[in-house]
Amino acid sequence: MPFLAPKHSGLAILLICGLFMSTWAACAQPSPEPAGSPTSIVPVAHQQIIESKTFDSPYPADAKRGGQPTTPEIAQIHPQLTYTPTPRPTSTQEPTPKPITEKQVRARAHRGFSMEGMDLSGLDLSGISVSGIKMFGVNLENADLSRANLRNADLRQPNLTGAILVDTDLGFADLSGADLTGVNLVGHDLTGAEMMDAQLSGADLTKAVLRGVSLHSADLSGAKLVEAIMEKADLTNANLNRANLEEADLRQADLANANLAGVRLLNADLSQTLLIDAVFTDADPDGTRIYEASFKGAILFRASWAEAFCVHIPGTRLLRCTESFLQEKGTLLR
Repeated sequence: MPFLAPKHSGLAILLICGLFMSTWAACAQPSPEPAGSPTSIVPVAHQQIIESKTFDSPYPADAKRGGQPTTPEIAQIHPQLTYTPTPRPTSTQEPTPKPITEKQVRARAHRGFSMEGMDLSGLDLSGISVSGIKMFGVNLENADLSRANLRNADLRQPNLTGAILVDTDLGFADLSGADLTGVNLVGHDLTGAEMMDAQLSGADLTKAVLRGVSLHSADLSGAKLVEAIMEKADLTNANLNRANLEEADLRQADLANANLAGVRLLNADLSQTLLIDAVFTDADPDGTRIYEASFKGAILFRASWAEAFCVHIPGTRLLRCTESFLQEKGTLLR
């Protein structure tokens, strides 16, 4: 470059500076990019995040798919943004509860806690005391309750099928709707118990004390009640089909509308018993004492009353039933 005179040096410097500035501006300007390219999406995505100030995806991969920064990147670039996590889907299936142990049951019984609806099947609960405890709907299938104290317990609608009840105290317990199918209750004292609608089919109640027990609508079909004490028991609408009541004490019991078809009553005591509308079809009441019993409306179809005693006065001979006597009582003979 030729040497410039001092008078032209200022002008030259201005020209060089102007040329440099124009060149720098042209280089700094970004070149236009085709629409839809990945690099053009990023500013738009950032702008959307800034305008909404929320980012509700908990998964960083979702942000990367749309060109958006991940959650840590958002926190670094825009600390003012609010992060609203979306909860991950959880399973609706409830976890299976662990079976209760014998130790836990005894602890609850000791504290008098309710055991309603609990599954205690198969547990060894011998000697336990649950007197007065609520046990509505409890499952005691095949449980060992020998020598247990269930007196005054609320045992409505329990499952006691196959339960061991040796020397178990069930006095005054509420066993309404209880499933006692085939259980062994030989010699048990059930005085004052509530057994309405109970299932006692095939149960062994030999010599059991059922004095004053409510067995309304109970199923005692095929049950063994030999020498059972059922004085003043409520057996209205009960099903005693084919039950064995030999030598049973049924004095002043209420058997109205009871099904006594095929029942065995050999030497049973039905004195002052209410047998209104009872069904004795194919019954065997030979030797039965029925002093002052009420047979009004009873059905005695094919029942053998030849040896039954209608009048029993201590110190006098026993008078046998006659067809005319039964007809006077309003009995239907077929």
